[in-house]
Amino acid sequence: MHTTRGVRVGVSVLGLALGTMGTWGQGGCSSSSSGPPALDQVASAVADSYCSALRSCCERAGYAYDNGSCKVQLQFVFQRLADSVKRGKVFYDPNAVAACQAAYAERVNRCSVDGGPPGDAGFVDAIADACSKVFRGTVKPGEECTESAQCATASAKENGSCRTDSRPEATSKTKKVCFKSVGYLLSGQPCRASPQKGQFETRSCDPRAGYCEQTQPPNPDDPGVGTCKAYAKIGEDCVITGGTGTTTFVQCDPKVSQCDVAGASATRKCVALPTLPGAGSACTTGGQCADGHYCNYGTPPNPPGPCALKKAIGETCNQSQECSSSFCDTTGGVLDGGPRGVCVGSSSDSARAYEVTPRSCGFGPSGTGPEEAGIQPPATSPLTTQDLSRWYDL
Repeated sequence: MHTTRGVRVGVSVLGLALGTMGTWGQGGCSSSSSGPPALDQVASAVADSYCSALRSCCERAGYAYDNGSCKVQLQFVFQRLADSVKRGKVFYDPNAVAACQAAYAERVNRCSVDGGPPGDAGFVDAIADACSKVFRGTVKPGEECTESAQCATASAKENGSCRTDSRPEATSKTKKVCFKSVGYLLSGQPCRASPQKGQFETRSCDPRAGYCEQTQPPNPDDPGVGTCKAYAKIGEDCVITGGTGTTTFVQCDPKVSQCDVAGASATRKCVALPTLPGAGSACTTGGQCADGHYCNYGTPPNPPGPCALKKAIGETCNQSQECSSSFCDTTGGVLDGGPRGVCVGSSSDSARAYEVTPRSCGFGPSGTGPEEAGIQPPATSPLTTQDLSRWYDL
């Protein structure tokens, strides 16, 4: 069974905890009529609040809703997060749960995948900000750890990860220590792709605003260091030749533009991205099509065919590029010229959070792909602990 994890706030287990809360934990502001939930109650409390909100959205959309499967699934996920506290070096703040749930309540009550316009550069999502305070690690960067939940972070702009110390100067290549990554940095702030010698921290620029321009020539003690730099705007130079013959390359905003460097008439300036062809139109020379489409090459030796809409989960396919999930399962497929496989969910999918669909409300048994906020309905019903263990690749 392919596994699908929730949308993550970070890459650490603490980040997974918060990311899973970002994916699943929605609902009302109060978890208990008698006050904040104790550690052994938080899994049930968050599951109840999420499932109550989901029930309301499903009923408004006219979809059947399976409360039993919802509660079993969500409680299983959050119990694993609470268990990280029991193993030590992770602090649980019950007084932070209400704010976390309140942030989710504001979002889930829209019952829509449309969360409004994205935040400005440097902005941290309100859900991530509130929920980062629920579970907090206490192990400092460079200190030994056993799981990423233990790694300390100061805010939602930081992530901690517990991994083998593979730095060149490390004395042990088997010891696991905490590393910290700082994100959302703005233009002018120092960035670092790899830890400075003797340190355990990386720093990344907010991709909504710019990129990390590496220091030249590299510092041997800090080869990954640089400075966050704003993208060049459309019409501005992206290849700059200096008076000394040196050439500087400036990145264009990849969401809207590209650097015009091809051909004799290249302007070496940022230009708007071309409009890619849609369904029925010829693919570009490089085989590109608009978002949600793929280039239908056909059966060799046919030349590239027209662009076509990507296929939904359950439809037949020959290659993964044909599928909206980006995964064509060809296990047991035929080789006689017919379809080789079927589009299925993949662990690499990023689900469309907050989308209310029949399968996200019913927790299927027939659903096979990622649905509401990362939910991938299992192949059997009702849910069992064994199913969930396989599902979450535990």
